[in-house]
Parts: sequence; C-alpha cells; structure tokens
Amino acid sequence: MGSSSVRRPPRGLTRQRIVQAALAIADRDGADALSMRRLADALSVTPMALYNHVPDKKALLVDLAQHVLKGMRFDAPQGEWRERIRFAFIAMRSVCLRHPATVRLMEMAEMMPAGVFAPMDLTLTVLREIGIEGEDALRCYFTLVGFTLAQVGSGARAFSYARPHGPLAGGKRTAAAGVGFRRRLCLWPDPDSRRNRDRSASRSHEPEVPNTFVS
Repeated sequence: MGSSSVRRPPRGLTRQRIVQAALAIADRDGADALSMRRLADALSVTPMALYNHVPDKKALLVDLAQHVLKGMRFDAPQGEWRERIRFAFIAMRSVCLRHPATVRLMEMAEMMPAGVFAPMDLTLTVLREIGIEGEDALRCYFTLVGFTLAQVGSGARAFSYARPHGPLAGGKRTAAAGVGFRRRLCLWPDPDSRRNRDRSASRSHEPEVPNTFVS
C-alpha cells in the first residue's frame, strides 16, 4: 500500500477548528450525537489527532459552551427589575436559536463553565432585591427557563418549516415569534400581589401555581 492511502491530519488542525466542527454537528444533530470518532470523520483526521488538542469529549463540550457564550451579555446596562430579567432571557433565547446545541449544554450543569449560570445568578439577584427569595425565586427562574426553551423550540420549527413565500415566510415568521416572546416575557406586576396570593393559598391549603406570565 502506498503512503497516500494513510489518512493524515491536515495542516492547520487547531482547537478552534475542532470546536467549530463539533458545534456544527451538535447544532444539527444534537450534543448527544457528537462523538470523537464522528468529529474526526467530519475533519478527515484520525480520532487520535483530536486528542492532541482536546483530552476527551467532556472537555470538548466545555469548550463548546465557552465558545457559544463568548461575548454574550445577560445583564442589562440599566432598567427596572422587570427589564433586567427580560433582557437576560431574550439573550438566552437568541443564543439558543443561533446554536440549538446550547439547550442540551445547559442541562449538563455539572461540567459547564460558570457562564452557563449567568442568567440564573442575575435572576436570583434581581428577585432578591425586590424581596423574592428561596423557593419562590427558584420557581420563578425555572418557569422562565422552561418558557424560554419552549419558545426556542417553536421558533426553530417556524424557521425550518415555513414556506419560502408569504407574509410569515422564513425569517419573518421567526421574527413574529420573537415579538410574541417579548410580549409574554413578563413577571408578576409587583411583589405585593405575590404576597397576597401567598396568603390566599395558605388559607385555602391548596398548592399554588405561580402566575408568572401575562399573555
């Protein structure tokens, strides 16, 4: 066999190229579908060539999260508490629409960089400033996350399956979904109304479902 039959790593294989190729696979097929062998095939190298740049898949996923979150800003420069939280979740939706793999990466909290927790830290800090803490604050945060990720799913489907023509085709339909998301991304009108509902729920001894969003 000639030496030309042996697959050699192309010149210029870098960690950045590896991360970009991995992100393309993860965005298209999901982070769970990413493997070192599949990534090596996409880059036309051997799996061992990848290990010269990343020690294992866990490190690669951390690199993906850092790459996606690089330059992202979740804290609004100014504004009252509603606007500060709304800003964070609009930013979260934006990055998840650009990179669908972000949703799965956020679920791998035990291995992710601190930037993944920026929206949570900001939300809990802002809620604490207006007197909402503990389980109430966490319930609020996870409700907002669930709402945001559900909107990401519907936005991605709108972009993928919209007809190429018409008033809501492609990007226009996705933009319309974004307007609806911003309108619905609304917290309790004020902390006092929350406390009133808490007292009512306590008197009735019934579990309370937080009225987090206003359509």
